[in-house]
Amino acid sequence: MKQHHICVISLALPIEIDPRTGRHVEVLSQHFDVTFIGFGTPSPTWQVAVKPIDVSSGRLRRLFEILLLVIGRLIPYAYAVYFWTRPRYRQSLAAAIEARPDAYHAADWATLAVAARAAQLTGAKVVFDIDEYWALFDESKRMWLWFFSPLIRYTLKKYEKHVDASITVSRPFAERYEKEHGWKPIIATNAPYYVESPDHETDPDHIILIHHGTALRDRKLETLIEMAVLLDQRYTLHLMIAADRSDYLPDLRQLAERVAPNRVIFREPVPYSHVVQTIADADIQVAFMAPTTYTWLMTLPNKIFESMMAGLAVLVAPSPAMADVVRTANAGWVADGFTAADLARIFNASLSTTSAKNAGIARAAAKFTNVETEIGQILNLYRHLLEGK
Repeated sequence: MKQHHICVISLALPIEIDPRTGRHVEVLSQHFDVTFIGFGTPSPTWQVAVKPIDVSSGRLRRLFEILLLVIGRLIPYAYAVYFWTRPRYRQSLAAAIEARPDAYHAADWATLAVAARAAQLTGAKVVFDIDEYWALFDESKRMWLWFFSPLIRYTLKKYEKHVDASITVSRPFAERYEKEHGWKPIIATNAPYYVESPDHETDPDHIILIHHGTALRDRKLETLIEMAVLLDQRYTLHLMIAADRSDYLPDLRQLAERVAPNRVIFREPVPYSHVVQTIADADIQVAFMAPTTYTWLMTLPNKIFESMMAGLAVLVAPSPAMADVVRTANAGWVADGFTAADLARIFNASLSTTSAKNAGIARAAAKFTNVETEIGQILNLYRHLLEGK
């Protein structure tokens, strides 16, 4: 039995598609006893106690919750009623109290409330891992902005003083959370585990560009297809994107066939653990997200670090956090803007020499930015919090 016990609570995503929290559980469990509270399918390799949460909801329950969100815009106390009458949060609170840990690791906005309430009864510390700017997470959807954004702001403000330590993924998020809530998060990025990946010489006459991630409409990935139309013939764009529950991916395929035939190749997505080695046959990552929301503008996604580890040079739009990483590592280029023309302008310059140079620098930089180095900061945070070291 280890000296200290940490309870990780995560309710934003099924754990099998939440690589950040999954990696935190894996590494923390090597140093502490860990209880995980959440839903989805945990890794079979975990050596942790798992408390599964039922997140199903009936139609009448959903109608009642919508009514409370409407009332909450006029009477904020209705948000507390909404929250603590939701079965998933009541289950999570009961499991968190039963766990009796030394610290709670809250992995999303809702679990902060659960952790804070449980800590009042158990005396445990609360660590808040804030990998999104939650109050504006889905701001492009009007209904979400009207009803869920005020709920999240209310919840974060109500429980802000219960946070003993915090973590986030980028400097812009850290600065905004400090300004609005007084937290001083350490920065631990979403870098993956370090793995060796195959290397290859870039053929200056056949350069493979790649973008991987999820097909979310807000990200406006059609910009990449429009970019492909403007590129020299030496370039081919590969898209390795997982479909969401909308029809966006089929729309992207149809657009590519119509405006850029034979210039865009769609690859099948692979599990997170295989991404680095799968994309290593490409030459340059186009890590693009349109700034349709504050989150997408300020985000620092996994793909930046996965690409560096795979030995790819990286092109980003002027998104502050991504641009900062690329410039600091000298791992690629920052476009002047977010349009297809802005991106294509970089590629239509002569990149054959600088691409190989930036790729080598990126691969070297990845040895210093990976799970082992990033979560090392989180381990130090817990040791200081629990042991005073």
